[in-house]
Amino acid sequence: MNSPLQLKQHRFTQFSVEAIATGQPGAGTQVKTQYSVGRSDTDKHLWRVILKAEFGPSEEQKECPYRGHAEMIGWFAVSEKWPEDKTEELVKVNGASILYGAIREMLLTVTARSSHDAFMLPTMSFASAVKAEPEAAPKSQPTKAPPAMPAAVRKAVKHRV
Repeated sequence: MNSPLQLKQHRFTQFSVEAIATGQPGAGTQVKTQYSVGRSDTDKHLWRVILKAEFGPSEEQKECPYRGHAEMIGWFAVSEKWPEDKTEELVKVNGASILYGAIREMLLTVTARSSHDAFMLPTMSFASAVKAEPEAAPKSQPTKAPPAMPAAVRKAVKHRV
């Protein structure tokens, strides 16, 4: 059975990683994330998620091997069968989690050939951010589909394939 949230497209808009000369492989890292969601103004089942992640040393983890940041944008389709009152929470929690996983994998791939060996960000949960609302998390905003969205993705979203 497929998830009610389907990833249609995701892209990096920013990605930067720097090896810290004094960093130690295996040392922990501090991660800060920020995300926003928006619903398409032409298709109520199409959502956009933008996730930003910054990582690097903290006061406690001064020996972190890398620092950097990444930003991703993802487009998601929500099943018509999914309850309307639970849609935004589904997009926030699962959409941000999917994009964060993509950032983790890209960082792991890039650092696998870097000076301090492969580096993987810790697993994060976005469920607590939804529970902490209304003031902590960004509000949803209407958004238009990106003009660069491939025709096949537009067709799939339009026809709910």
